Amino acid sequence: MAAFPNSYMKFLCFLLALFCTMSLQSADILSELKCHDKVVEHGVNALILPKEVEAIFGAKNVDHFISNFGSKSDSPIWNSVAYFNSRYQLTLQVPVAIDYGKCRLVGATSSAIVRINEIVKVGFSKSGIAEAEMKGQWRLNENEWKWLIKNKGDWSAVRVPIRVDAPVAGFDQYVNQLRQPIRDRKNGFDKPVQRAVDRLR
Repeated sequence: MAAFPNSYMKFLCFLLALFCTMSLQSADILSELKCHDKVVEHGVNALILPKEVEAIFGAKNVDHFISNFGSKSDSPIWNSVAYFNSRYQLTLQVPVAIDYGKCRLVGATSSAIVRINEIVKVGFSKSGIAEAEMKGQWRLNENEWKWLIKNKGDWSAVRVPIRVDAPVAGFDQYVNQLRQPIRDRKNGFDKPVQRAVDRLR
């Protein structure tokens, strides 16, 4: 597994130092993260759209998470993100309602939006952080997404000119960098914070 980007490691160190002096908030944050994971697990099985993303791109190639989770000012947004053809990023977003007491997804509150971004170049900073240059961006509404599903992922059915023979050098490194904090969050964030909290008890 690739190493954490330097900026993310610095962020983790900052949080750990902060949480060592604020154990109650640390425990609260860990509790919220556990609730988030339960809601996501429930949502993957309860919502149709995330399963459709997995059907097209494969379950192992899709990351699900909820932005604005626990926010008192912004509505929570379900995200299902996939990368394909070594060139594209797809993000499906759905506004959702959450029962925070039971850590369960209530359901969608509005229609889904799907965005497809074309990555045309990946460069690396001196510290090794991958940076992507994007060119094309397309947006599908929920009806267009359903039409894509009905046509078994044929992009021409929704007039999105997807290239299948133009991989971008460095694409995999860029994707791994984005996925690392999501997929390895428990080892890279939750467990170190939990150990810090336990030491203060």
